[in-house]
Amino acid sequence: MGIATFPAASASSKTRFFQSLTSSGSFTVPATVTSLNVTCIGSGGGGGGAGSYNNLPAVDGSAGNTTTFSTVSASGGAAGLKVQSTNEDGYGGPKRVGTAAPVNSGLGGGASFIAMQAVSTFIAGTLFAGDGQPGQILSGIITVTPGQVISYTIGAAGAGATSANATYAPAGGNGGSGRIDIEYWA
Repeated sequence: MGIATFPAASASSKTRFFQSLTSSGSFTVPATVTSLNVTCIGSGGGGGGAGSYNNLPAVDGSAGNTTTFSTVSASGGAAGLKVQSTNEDGYGGPKRVGTAAPVNSGLGGGASFIAMQAVSTFIAGTLFAGDGQPGQILSGIITVTPGQVISYTIGAAGAGATSANATYAPAGGNGGSGRIDIEYWA
């Protein structure tokens, strides 16, 4: 018994190709390719820091960066904002350093937090800084010429809030760097 293919494959059938670009560089358009489906993912913002008092201030994370391929460009995510206690006596509770986002994910970094103990006039509570925001995701179809060389930029990750002293102001997590996904038929 023979095997039939329905519908029958034509002589002009093409194969789908998919490629992820994870560091800045250049892309050479393969032979016979005249269009690319491109998705750019901007990098994530860094997580903010929580600080227990003004002598060791908390800081904001930094914003993510733009990822660009030809005419498609995706902005980086916003930075996570800091939170600061003005009470010097309240520190000392549980704390957490912000979690870094996975590389090339475009996700925002996690914020830090610090729990404040009830001492003197301070009421116990937890200070949560803001998480970094994810990068923008934009797609487009680009008309190209076989053999064309296209330079592209992968957005660098937004940095998490730095820490002057992890006891009083835990650091935020770094955002995830950007990525470019390309799909074409050849």
